[in-house]
Amino acid sequence: MKKISSTLQKMIEKNKSEILSNQTKLIDIEKKVDTKIIANGK
Repeated sequence: MKKISSTLQKMIEKNKSEILSNQTKLIDIEKKVDTKIIANGK
């Protein structure tokens, strides 16, 4: 039983780090889009 939970824990940690890196990518994309909109608006 403990072996299963440690494997699950590792999977959860891996997923958390992937989610965080995806959020960072999304924020970067949003910033780039905002910058383009501002540049085009001038």
